[in-house]
Amino acid sequence: EIPDSMDLQDDMLLKNLDPRCVRSLNGCRVTDEILRLVPNIENFRLTLRAIKLWAKRHGIYSNALGYLGGVSWAMLVARTCQLYPNAAAATLVHKFFLVFSQWKWPQPILLKQPFNVNLGFPVWDPRVNVTDRYHLMPIITPAYPQQNSTYNVSQSTRSVMVEEFKAGLVLTDKIMLGTRTWDKLFERPLFFLKYKHFIVLLVYSGSTEDHLEWCGLVESKVRLLIVTLERNQHINLAHINPESFSQLEAQREPNVHCTLWFIGLEFTKTENLNIDLTHDIQQFTETVIRHAMNIKMLKEGMKLEARHVRRRELHQYIAPSFLKRERKVSITSKEGSNKRSADDVSDTPVPKRLRVSEEFEDNSNTSSFSCNDDSNS
Repeated sequence: EIPDSMDLQDDMLLKNLDPRCVRSLNGCRVTDEILRLVPNIENFRLTLRAIKLWAKRHGIYSNALGYLGGVSWAMLVARTCQLYPNAAAATLVHKFFLVFSQWKWPQPILLKQPFNVNLGFPVWDPRVNVTDRYHLMPIITPAYPQQNSTYNVSQSTRSVMVEEFKAGLVLTDKIMLGTRTWDKLFERPLFFLKYKHFIVLLVYSGSTEDHLEWCGLVESKVRLLIVTLERNQHINLAHINPESFSQLEAQREPNVHCTLWFIGLEFTKTENLNIDLTHDIQQFTETVIRHAMNIKMLKEGMKLEARHVRRRELHQYIAPSFLKRERKVSITSKEGSNKRSADDVSDTPVPKRLRVSEEFEDNSNTSSFSCNDDSNS
């Protein structure tokens, strides 16, 4: 129990503490330190609200899935405030996109120079720790022991975020010139019109309580699948959408809960592409099932399935009204900019063959494979 009067800034409070207590305390310590390091707290808070809303609307707010969580967004905004100490919140939003659309990752984001109090807790330091050198988008917490808050970021999630930063700069340039309004910044991107191929993860369980726990475990492991897919020489990008969907009523079995996640795939521009992702999917599902068994969480009815889905088949998984809304927005944008919609143009070729579907039963270590797609459309 910590009284409100206690100042947590003193690093010596951590002396002889259990590492879990240190991590717990650092939630408060990092937040307090960020507020001490920004020149204007009110401008910082207003800017952060806008950036967090933008990040959530654009599907890049999720630490578990390899994007940025709340504290990471707060540190990026705080760094912008330090670089432009006298700017108003609207200007800070614009400068945020200016700075991070051009940032030379993996150069780290530091709100202050790190220091080591030598209490024995590990700190982020690529000069000492070899593994720290491989972090793709390091954003370092300002309180001791300093940690990288973006450990989960992968090549794909970083690419998605950098593209969003660049698009945000283009739009805020126009907003500052008065040719666009602020509401445009918070419009959702057209995820399902951007890709022609998807992997859909279907997570099943038998009760509401089990489903919440099972979905949490699967979600925490999805980034492992993304990293595995990135290693495939034929895949340029594996874009996980943080928004989950419920199974359509028409396909739902009685007393079965089902949640869906979608991964958009961008392939290399190679003719006669022949890709078999069965092993990648098997490796992922085996890992999740094994972990669930090890922590004794796996229960009857819990099941994980992955399928390859083309864009034209999405209506089997997502409400047609949702897809029509995306298409309508795309057509409106096309009419406004006189450009073809994502439905009319394909930046990547259609693989000649793609097998990615597989299923693991909760009471079996065997897998069943389905989905041979030999059509070329």
